[in-house]
Amino acid sequence: MNPTENSKNAYIEASKYFPGGVNSPVRAFKNVGGNPLFIDHGKGSHIFDIDGNEYVDYVLSWGPLILGHADDEVVKELKGAVEKGTSYGAPTTLETDLAKMITSIVPSIEMMRMVSSGTEATMSAIRLARGFTNREKILKFVGNYHGHSDSLLVDAGSGVATFDINTSPGVPKDLAYDTYTVAYNDIDAVKELFDNHGDEIACAIVEPIAGNMGVIPGTQAFLDTLRSETTKHGSLLIFDEVMSGFRAAFHGAQSLYNITPDLTTLGKVVGGGLPVGVFGGRKDIMSEITPAGKIYHAGTLSGNPLAMTGGISTLKQLNDDLYAQMIGKVDTLTEGIKKVADQNNVPITVHHVGTMWSYFFNAGPVNNFADVQKSDQKFFAKFFNELIKQGIYTAPSEFETNFMTSKHTDGDIQKTITAFDVAMKKLRNKDMTQFRDLTLIGLGDNNLAIACDVSAGIGHKDLDEVDIDPAISAAYSLRVPLLELICFGATPIAVVDTIGNEMNPTGKTIIQGLKGELQTAGLDISINGSTEDNMVTKTTSVGVTVIGKYDKNINDSPLNQASIYQIGRPLVGEEVKANLDGIFSYDLVRTIRDNSQVVDMLPVGSKGIAYEVTEMAKTHGLAVNSELLQDDSFHKSAGPATVVLVAVKSDGKAEFERAFPQTKYLFNLDKEVNK
Repeated sequence: MNPTENSKNAYIEASKYFPGGVNSPVRAFKNVGGNPLFIDHGKGSHIFDIDGNEYVDYVLSWGPLILGHADDEVVKELKGAVEKGTSYGAPTTLETDLAKMITSIVPSIEMMRMVSSGTEATMSAIRLARGFTNREKILKFVGNYHGHSDSLLVDAGSGVATFDINTSPGVPKDLAYDTYTVAYNDIDAVKELFDNHGDEIACAIVEPIAGNMGVIPGTQAFLDTLRSETTKHGSLLIFDEVMSGFRAAFHGAQSLYNITPDLTTLGKVVGGGLPVGVFGGRKDIMSEITPAGKIYHAGTLSGNPLAMTGGISTLKQLNDDLYAQMIGKVDTLTEGIKKVADQNNVPITVHHVGTMWSYFFNAGPVNNFADVQKSDQKFFAKFFNELIKQGIYTAPSEFETNFMTSKHTDGDIQKTITAFDVAMKKLRNKDMTQFRDLTLIGLGDNNLAIACDVSAGIGHKDLDEVDIDPAISAAYSLRVPLLELICFGATPIAVVDTIGNEMNPTGKTIIQGLKGELQTAGLDISINGSTEDNMVTKTTSVGVTVIGKYDKNINDSPLNQASIYQIGRPLVGEEVKANLDGIFSYDLVRTIRDNSQVVDMLPVGSKGIAYEVTEMAKTHGLAVNSELLQDDSFHKSAGPATVVLVAVKSDGKAEFERAFPQTKYLFNLDKEVNK
């Protein structure tokens, strides 16, 4: 690849004239770092930047170019249209021709109005729904993006999500008050809202297949519930198919679910790459639009002949056989991505519907916006830039969707899968990631986990705070990282000691203690390290690093609930010395770790139970009720890991307690704190 200096300079120049240097925020690469690529031209499935670099393109102008860049037939017909004139401000038969095609493909659209963008289509559909029902409240879903009109920027996806904006400054509070928001795919929340406010709601607008927080399909039950609740309460159901229309399926997402919405919005593909939008639906509703009715809508360039020509030329080339071919390509690509991610031990969730696909660095499941937010966005940013270096151009945000065209070749797809593999290997080999107190190094099939601990002031030296055999102090210093690795699921393979004392006698005693602890743990592994023989030391100190290997993904998957148990009790200093015989064994920890009801384990050290259980909750997207952590024992140091926390499946409590009666049940962790 050539350096992208020309793009960099073009971006600097553009920034003098456009906010952030771009005319739509997600183009700015702010979420992934670096400067955006400035494109010179495109052809088929490829684009070419102004530095002469070529990329396999899956952004495709954010979806419209289903036939690829500069399709020969579309270009030919557009040239002919331009020669006749670009706009007249008067009707043309082209508008009716395109309308007939849309109605034949999406029968729920009995009557429609052409507009110039998807934002205009959804904004106009909302106004129409409010006017038709004589109600003001609307319902939208968190993470769904319906354009940048004021009412619809609350909890939106796409660029709003990319830039972590809940709503936008400049949106009047009263408009936000008229917009109810509910989590996507949350059936109970939909029913509760309609039970309480159904008679106030003009419409529910939804992406049946969300594409603006990555690809997240609505469940059949969720969309069926929306249809039944809106019908029952006299509200309108609007399917925003600006993205999914002609992308999820030839006949739109509504054909996959066998649901007929009252209104539908379209855009992107329907204009063949030119600015266009459509809103339409039931004839009795659409007849309320001016001049037939009193609900106002107008547009200088609505139905302009160039956009109509682009749409007609595109739609007449689409058919079921072509969709079968494109969907087959998406299947091959996404299966290949999942395979190389598994081989490289990279947690990933890949979604695809029709010609739409996206990937999340998240072990899943990913069913709504909250799930998407748990993805590793820092890794995504690095990964995106690695793909760019290999000539693969995907959406520069996990909150966006990628697309397939009729022009992508088997070679394009194989190159993309290979690029994913290379990028994953490079990042896993180069980057060390931190998981709790562990350092993880991804090496494909042989991943490394590193844990460490230190002990000081415990021994027989003059200034030691606790007088105890240094061998015992060393053993318990080793115990901490050993338990961290075993609880994580790693197998210790090497120990390195850093002894802050002379070799003889203190160093030898410490090494003897380390070897004894390894024997206690049932481990026959190497030990290496160094001692301090240049200076006279007054306190005993030893640092221990343990390296382990593991072959499974990090256990950080989201949970709905978990039951927390405790092994052992917090002991520190002299308490440890007085209770050596009562501290639990490694064999018990391993046996518990292998139990099928156990989802996570975490040793507790000097920070105490309260801190560690909070870390465990964060890992799985759960919450801790602070009122349950008032007891002093939850905040007491557990010194050399004299406590281990165990997270158990909530429906497996009885089985776990029968197997391990010596454990102590503490409380449940839930999605939300229940007080």
